[in-house]
Amino acid sequence: MTEPKKWANQFGSGDMNGKRTSVWGKKLLGGTAGMALTADQIVSLWYKLIPKDRDSYQVYCEPFAGKARTYEVLRNIEKTRYNQYAHRVFDKNSEVYLNDLSPHSQEFCQKEFPEATITGVSYEKTIQAVDSENTFFMIDPPWRKKIYTNNDFFVCDQSIPQYYNTLLDMVETLKGDWFIASSADEHECRGVLTKSKWNTMIVKSNKKKKIFGKPARTMLCSNLIPDSMNKTEIDY
Repeated sequence: MTEPKKWANQFGSGDMNGKRTSVWGKKLLGGTAGMALTADQIVSLWYKLIPKDRDSYQVYCEPFAGKARTYEVLRNIEKTRYNQYAHRVFDKNSEVYLNDLSPHSQEFCQKEFPEATITGVSYEKTIQAVDSENTFFMIDPPWRKKIYTNNDFFVCDQSIPQYYNTLLDMVETLKGDWFIASSADEHECRGVLTKSKWNTMIVKSNKKKKIFGKPARTMLCSNLIPDSMNKTEIDY
């Protein structure tokens, strides 16, 4: 009798023929599926929140690019129903910066997004280098430290609270518009976004795929979220 194939990571182990536990298959955790399942909804939200009278941003920047989930949606926007609004975020003349400390992320982004400038410096240096009144930041720092343990693709060189506290200090003087993403429960960043002076909201995935049996939920904090939408949850 053939022994069943096994899987294992830092969170658990089991048989490959066992019941699926999440969108990663048999493994309990294996990546950043939360953003993957809400990226298109987040991009559509931008069109509702960006002032209708502003010109396209000259710079789009992801200081923690990873696999650049939101940029991928934004770049392919011409294929979606939101194409009539695409110019409100960026156009063919806009510069795109995708930064990540991970060499694997850099290699991935260079292959998938050759039109972008790919860098591998700290998020602090990236933000400071490209900030302007015509810059749009999508800032997606690590959500949970353990996801990055034994995971060669991503790099997590600070504690989760340190990332978020540093970012909240930085946005105080940013000239550009920005969004900061987090897990909806803010478990490891200790609720710093909802405790800050900035408005927040939650995007609930409308995809069939689930995480531990539930839809993925991404918290967003931004200088563009109006008071009327503060602490709301959307799933469109």
